[in-house]
Amino acid sequence: MVVREIYLEIPKIGGKILLPQNQHVFHIGKKDIKKSATLSVDPALFSAISSVRKDPKTGSYVKQQFIISLRGDRYYIEDLNSTNGTYLGNLNLKQTTPQLLKNGDKIIVPVEENGTLIQMDLIFHDTTINTPNGSGSSQVEKLNEEPFKDPTIASTVAPPSRSHHSFTDPTQSPTVAPSEESSSGGVYFDPTQAPTVPPVHDPSMAPAYRRRNAIFMDPEDPSFTSNSFILVKRKMPIPPNAFRPDSGLDLGMVYKLEKSETWHILVAFSLLFIMVYHSYINVMGLTALYYYIQYQYFIGISAIFFEPLPIALIFSLSFIVHETAHLQTGKHFHFQSRFCLTTVGMKTTLRSAIIGIPIALPGAAVSVGVDPDDDKDKMGAIKIAGPASNFILGLVFILISLILPGSLSTLKMIFLQGGSLNCVLGTFNMFPGEFKGFALDGKYIKKWKPKYYFILLVLLLLGLVVSILLSSTGQ
Repeated sequence: MVVREIYLEIPKIGGKILLPQNQHVFHIGKKDIKKSATLSVDPALFSAISSVRKDPKTGSYVKQQFIISLRGDRYYIEDLNSTNGTYLGNLNLKQTTPQLLKNGDKIIVPVEENGTLIQMDLIFHDTTINTPNGSGSSQVEKLNEEPFKDPTIASTVAPPSRSHHSFTDPTQSPTVAPSEESSSGGVYFDPTQAPTVPPVHDPSMAPAYRRRNAIFMDPEDPSFTSNSFILVKRKMPIPPNAFRPDSGLDLGMVYKLEKSETWHILVAFSLLFIMVYHSYINVMGLTALYYYIQYQYFIGISAIFFEPLPIALIFSLSFIVHETAHLQTGKHFHFQSRFCLTTVGMKTTLRSAIIGIPIALPGAAVSVGVDPDDDKDKMGAIKIAGPASNFILGLVFILISLILPGSLSTLKMIFLQGGSLNCVLGTFNMFPGEFKGFALDGKYIKKWKPKYYFILLVLLLLGLVVSILLSSTGQ
């Protein structure tokens, strides 16, 4: 008698997930993998794996690590919006259609070990067991040895390779299976997905692939670091046009990557302007209400609706200058860099603009290939460029206010406000701590060069004090 057995083996935790043949869809997430553990392991090991989540309104699945579905008598695997990605061998499932599973195929998911994301292997088993009343002895026979072409998969998608030495070529369409080496002489791998590393023939190179990268991928699961400057760490040679949608890099956090950098900057500037302008109107409206109730004095429509305009303009300009400083410093060190809107940032900034609360930033400078371990000096220089640019711009505004004649008192006050606003923005970005994976420039600057950190911080605070004093004296 022949019995078919389907299951996922997880050697690292001694786990085994059975896939009953009467079930057509298997939703695999953190709990499913964790519950299968038979060895005693740190619960934090599973923190990087996505949980199975449903939309409370529609009941549909919106996130999980991966899904395995039964079609006919064949099993297919598909990544469903996981945080850190799922790989079938070296194939990034976030960039492909569902892939056919064969006996012995290796599925790779991220886990966290000692603060570092590494890979965990899950082995797919599709076997038959001949019981004694069949052939007379028990033996395991492998299925799916013959090539299979599924008609539901586009003709451009090849079945996943079982070879352990193939890599995905990002110059090809995302739905194309792994191909040969790139024209640059190297091979490509998805550098934004740190946990799933390619096979390494030289053991001395392995630790370099296992370092954690610093991209914020999921606001509900902050396993990575987010800040006003985003880096995409180099795991393999970077493609020459890293910011093209078909480059092979997983820049899923970028909103409308296909749009030009100018478009991204203009949208960010506009959203910030509206957000700050609306916020300032709210403040001025409350102030006007207070003066009217307390003193029966109305400060006027112009004060409410026109005074916020230069403040909103200066803030938006200061933000763009800050990010441009990150951007140009990255380019100076020959990293591919550009300003990008982020999906999470766009949503939060849009909500803030509607409500009128200035608590969000729509995008950031992105530099590809920066390694915070191997490029510490370059990384530090890129980081310090942002708040340093705010100090310089603030100083320029303060000096202009001193040069302007007293007859232009309104203009003098606008420039003084611009000076103080830049010093505030720069000081804010010098915050050295981290909260739930969110860190600003100050954390890296202080770690890189404590002396530079304290000098710049003192200068920013001094500029803020000077601008406030000048404003209070009417200078």
